[in-house]
Amino acid sequence: MAIIPGEDRAAGVATISPSQQKQKKLIYVFLLVVLITAGFYLLYVKTPDWFSSPAVPVSSDPNEQLNSRLVELLKPISLNISFLNDKRFQALVLPGNLPISPPAQKGRPNPFEPF
Repeated sequence: MAIIPGEDRAAGVATISPSQQKQKKLIYVFLLVVLITAGFYLLYVKTPDWFSSPAVPVSSDPNEQLNSRLVELLKPISLNISFLNDKRFQALVLPGNLPISPPAQKGRPNPFEPF
């Protein structure tokens, strides 16, 4: 069987030109970027319903819902302010007098004037 130009398609052998190969690679890269972007959006940007926090009372006002959610998140926070009663903390004083007075002269009246 001899190979005759132009008969490869008739024989069922498909040939792809270099420009078609390049185009095919670009399509695969584009699809990969689209899939990665969609995955990132679904995993990190859009919060699924099953991944939500504890139940918050339902309200028609979105600001009220946000406020109640913030209150629920901030409830477990506690601050230890016992250091304010420490003798060493109470002995701290500000150095110097407040308020600090500005300097008498801030600079030259015309900074572009030659010396």
